[in-house]
Amino acid sequence: MAEAEVVERFPATVQVVGAPEPVINQHYKRVTLAQLRQHKKVKQQMANGLDVAYMGERPDQKRRWPYIWFQHDQIKIAMMGDNSSRYFANLHPFGFGPTQQWVDAENQFLTELRVLPAKGSDTDSSEACELELEPEKEANCPQLEEVHRAELREQGFTVVGPTAAFRCAVLDALRLANMLLGAAVNWSLGNFSAPWADKLLASNSEGCHNLRVRLNDEASAPFAKVLSFILPLAEELMQEPVEVPNCCQLASLPPDGAPTSDWTSQGDQTTTYHVDGRGQLKNNIALIVGVALTPPERSSSSWGAFVCHPGSHRNARLHQQYTDQYEGRVEPMDLGSPHMVPLGQADLLVAHPLLAHRRSQNWTGGESCFSVAAPLCFGALAVWGRLEMCRGVKLG
Repeated sequence: MAEAEVVERFPATVQVVGAPEPVINQHYKRVTLAQLRQHKKVKQQMANGLDVAYMGERPDQKRRWPYIWFQHDQIKIAMMGDNSSRYFANLHPFGFGPTQQWVDAENQFLTELRVLPAKGSDTDSSEACELELEPEKEANCPQLEEVHRAELREQGFTVVGPTAAFRCAVLDALRLANMLLGAAVNWSLGNFSAPWADKLLASNSEGCHNLRVRLNDEASAPFAKVLSFILPLAEELMQEPVEVPNCCQLASLPPDGAPTSDWTSQGDQTTTYHVDGRGQLKNNIALIVGVALTPPERSSSSWGAFVCHPGSHRNARLHQQYTDQYEGRVEPMDLGSPHMVPLGQADLLVAHPLLAHRRSQNWTGGESCFSVAAPLCFGALAVWGRLEMCRGVKLG
């Protein structure tokens, strides 16, 4: 990929999260490499660097600024005054991508480190877009019965079965999902043979460590088609026109654990959960909508396709303290044992935005990432509506 093509993909502002050093975790503004080199404390020669870099917005206690620069196919994070960079990753073809593997100077993997387009930057795709979808005919769409409404009110989620037409649309979306996952792996190995996928895959965002797929290109038509089946259901539920996001989340679940671990008797092994919105409540999300692209195999040890705490959307005490809980100022509330929600292929999950939930665990040997191992929650819709929901966009 030519240098000019790479540079134009970089947003004006980025944010680093998950680095071991607190000063690294902040916002960075884009500058040219020449501007960065003007700072007297920059000691690295930065030979063969791209003509783009980022400067941190605040220094450490010694008045040294962190910065980000690019050399060949690598992205690097350094501190002014150092002779070498502290963190390294292979540069994703479309900028900052989910397949980047960060290491420190001692080649230790840093699985939490992420560089993200900052909210409001010129490539941030977290806002609603003007994607025009023609809703499918009502007879072809999944239907909300009174039992579904009651479940949504009482337990905070419900599962709606597919129609034949919707199932066909999901099969097309599954094919595209497999192609995108394959492109991401090939890119990580240096093979850029699917340029069409580069138009669809968006940069990662905080709290979303799966692929984000743009819905603004002809190639994303299978995903947009699935959303067109969901529009009538969402509008019926919200009693208002829906906001269509410009991205959806493509979430796959490869097996957990070590390659040689005994997984056949494994069960659920975590008590963690989260409420969407990254600790900010109300959380600017109106509705969580997911579609399972694949069913779990009969031999699967995947612990459900969606794990949640039924009724937690009405837990006022949880939501009053959740921001403090999320930011580590108070101990997490014990919500008891979670509930797994198995989803068959093309089942539609509809959930309240304040429902406490998490990703499931998958110990199976029978599923693979490339069949989009259950669960896969795809698609997003959000509007101002009833059921104490909030206006906004859900990316996953």
